[in-house]
Amino acid sequence: MTDEPHRQRSTTESTSTTLIEQLKAGDNDSWSFFVFVYRPLIVSWATRFGASASEAEDIQNEVVASVLDSLKSFEKNERTGAFRKWLKTITYRRTVDFLRKRGVPADGGTVALEGIHQIPQPDESTAIHDSDDDRTMEVQRALAYWKSRVKPHTFQAFQRVVIDGQEPPDVAKDLGIDIQVVYQACSRMLSRLRTYLDDQPGPTDKLS
Repeated sequence: MTDEPHRQRSTTESTSTTLIEQLKAGDNDSWSFFVFVYRPLIVSWATRFGASASEAEDIQNEVVASVLDSLKSFEKNERTGAFRKWLKTITYRRTVDFLRKRGVPADGGTVALEGIHQIPQPDESTAIHDSDDDRTMEVQRALAYWKSRVKPHTFQAFQRVVIDGQEPPDVAKDLGIDIQVVYQACSRMLSRLRTYLDDQPGPTDKLS
């Protein structure tokens, strides 16, 4: 387990752009993060778009392959959740393709595809409607990823101050650590999340 400080980045830098660039460069840690955090989201979306649980597992493999092929063409804009929406759109397309292939019998005949055509494409309104749940799962998975990769007091301090809204002096006293260690722990965790996510969890006013 390591808890080394990451390189400092401007807080105005696009967070998912940082992840995208690292994925493009083939960074192993970034791919590990991507698979851990976004695989459950892809499976969830695929089942939401009409796939069964077992089919969703196959679809997520196709989505990851598509991401590998499409990363170079991805253009990050300033809209929050742009990476999620891009990934969700790929998942939708791969799901529809998968279900259409499933609906064609081996003898070459045709099958009614009304159910498939009723699958809601994640356009702007759908993406907005689903964004809260998607963001919640994304953040929860990111927190779980980092929890096992930092020192226990680092994650506990971050969770209690940033997520739970407790006062840093109280947290420092309870954990038996210096208050500067609390601030440093929160700063490091926020830096990690800002590096890899479109959005950051929880209020940060207590850190100012």
